[in-house]
Order: sequence, then structure tokens, then C-alpha cells
Amino acid sequence: MKKAALVLLALVALVAIGVYWAYNSLDVIVKVALEHYGPDVTGVDVKVGAVTISPRDGRGSVKGLELGNPPGFSASRAAHLAPSGSPSTPRRCARRWWSSTRS
Repeated sequence: MKKAALVLLALVALVAIGVYWAYNSLDVIVKVALEHYGPDVTGVDVKVGAVTISPRDGRGSVKGLELGNPPGFSASRAAHLAPSGSPSTPRRCARRWWSSTRS
């Protein structure tokens, strides 16, 4: 019984450490996700300069977003977007998403 409690405590500690790491690494996680899944969604190369996420404030920004050109175009990129931010709260974003999927 004592051994099972220690194993359970160790698992809870590992999960807590993982949640703490993910919370503090949101910037890197979002940047890697944009660069990894972006080409699958858009069909062109996607490069991201920097991402800043603040879960406490509900703010986020993406700097240096570059979208490549599809095959057949001569320019190296289709768009290079200046820094953009999201001053919305998470609740507002969820409400907009929910209303867009309902219509």
C-alpha cells in the first residue's frame, strides 16, 4: 500500500512538472506548431520570427510571419506580415469562434 502511494505521488509530481513546463514554454510550443502545421494548412512554407503568449493577460503576438509562394510564382514569399497582436481576452476569442461555427 505504501509503495502504491509513492508511485501515485511520483506520477502526480511528474504531471505537475509537465504542466508547469508547458505553461512556461507556450511561446516555443506555438512557434513550433505554426511552423510545423502551417505548411499543411496553407500549402506553402511558413516561417515565424517570434511568438509571445501571455495566458494571464489573454494576449499574444506573432512577429516576423512569412508565407512562401506556391509553385509557379517567381517571388520568394507571398507575404511578410508585420508584428501583430491579439488584445482580445480568451473568453472573447472563444465566443467569436463559437458564433462562427454555429452559423
